[in-house]
Order: sequence, then structure tokens, then C-alpha cells
Amino acid sequence: MFWKRLLPVVFAFGLIGCTTKFVYSNLDWIVLEYIDDYVSLNSEQEDVIELSLQQLSEWHKTQELPAYIEHLNELESMDPKTVDAAYVFMHTEKFRQHARRVIAKASPNLYALVSQLDQKQVDELLENTAKEHEEYREKYKDMDEAEIREVYQERMEDNLDTWLGSLSSKQKAIIKSWSEDVKITNFDWADHNDKMYIEMETLFNRRDEVQYFQSMFIRILDDPDSFYTDSLKAKLEHNRQLASDKIAQVINLMDNKQLAHYKEEIADWREIAQDLAAVK
Repeated sequence: MFWKRLLPVVFAFGLIGCTTKFVYSNLDWIVLEYIDDYVSLNSEQEDVIELSLQQLSEWHKTQELPAYIEHLNELESMDPKTVDAAYVFMHTEKFRQHARRVIAKASPNLYALVSQLDQKQVDELLENTAKEHEEYREKYKDMDEAEIREVYQERMEDNLDTWLGSLSSKQKAIIKSWSEDVKITNFDWADHNDKMYIEMETLFNRRDEVQYFQSMFIRILDDPDSFYTDSLKAKLEHNRQLASDKIAQVINLMDNKQLAHYKEEIADWREIAQDLAAVK
């Protein structure tokens, strides 16, 4: 959904790539370009977004970046031999908490923006959201289970390769096992997108009912899991537990070269966070 996907964009850009200072300093322009893919804002709405982002950026630099640096320091001290599924799960949840804090901080301003959209803008937003959902469904509709699992395996290897460097044959075997045991959720997500489109359409149709509009908007942002089917919830929980276990197994097999690569990655991210915190 548009606003749910927008919030991670706001600060994910702030921690990616070699042009992070430029991105962080030009966050208003980047976010406006992203929003423009969904809905055309008028000049007053753009001014509101720019002011909100300036305030959010200052809060993020003073409150969030120090927490990221502390978390990176914890990760740097990792001993691969002692890592277990509980350790991986704990740090995964920490990353999720980082994102939740940004969402909580940004949601009032996002609520104010969404509530000010006129009918033409609402229609444009709904149309572009429907197109995005259809593109997602089309992407996977002709793929069989084996092809989807191959995509999963490739994605898993790429992610771990980024942090550890070249993987050993034993580590790749663990990842292959992981991809074979994971619950496929692509079609569940496609169905979920259709469900949330209806919720989004209803939300805007009832935007004159302030109590309903506000409570439903907050629920969508703060409690998205409440819209999941029991089947999707069960699959996601299985996949989280499985990922923690398999990642721990891969980490247990790290050699000295991979550990050095990992520490270098952590140091690079910490330097990025420290540089961003110093941006004026």
C-alpha cells in the first residue's frame, strides 16, 4: 500500500550507497518524486511534505542514527561460533523496531497529507495502486513452485554474499535447504494486496467520517498484521523461524576471510551512519 511503502523509503535511502549525504540532504525531493509515481500533489501539499521531512530528518539524526550505530557495534562483536537462531531472531526484531519507530513518528504528518487529498487525487492514487498490485500478480502468475524457489534461493544467496563475501559449498547447501523448506507466500501477498485495495477504497469513501478514517488509518500503519489471513500469518511465522535457524547455520560456518568481510561491511555502515549524523 502507498503510504505503508513510503515510510521505509524515507530513511532507507538515508542508509544506502555512496551518495548518502546527497540523498539525506535532498530527501524532500526524493520523497516527492516517489509520491509523484502515485499521486500528483499541489504546491501547498508539497510544502507540507518538505516541512514534515525537515522535522523528521532532524529527529532521525539525533534519535535514530545513534541507535543504529549502537546496534552495529553489537553486531560487530558477534562470535560466529556461538550464534544461534535466537540471536538472529533477536537482531531481526531490532531492525523491525527501527522501522516501527520511524513509522510511528511519521504517521501523524502522513495522516494529515492523506486526509487532504481531493477526489481527483484519490482516484489517481487508487488507479496507480491497482496497477502496482496487478504488476505484482503478473510477475509470479506463470511461475511454478520450482521456479519461485529458485528465485528465493538466489535472493538468499545474494543477501548473504553481500555480508559475508563468497559463500562455501556447505553454506550454499544450507541456503538450498532453506529455499526448499520456506513457505511460498507470493500468491498470499497478491491476495492480500487485493484485500487491502478494498480497505483503502473504503477508507477514502468514508473519509468524511473522522473517527472511522483516523482509527482505520492508524490500524493500517501501526497494526498491518491484523489484516493478514490466518494462513499468511502461519506462513510468515514459519519463515521467520526458519530464516533465523538457517542464517545461524550459515554464520556458524564462517571462515576468517568471511568474518573480516563482515566486519568491514559493519564498519562501512557505521561510518555512513556517523557521517549522516554530522550532516547539517
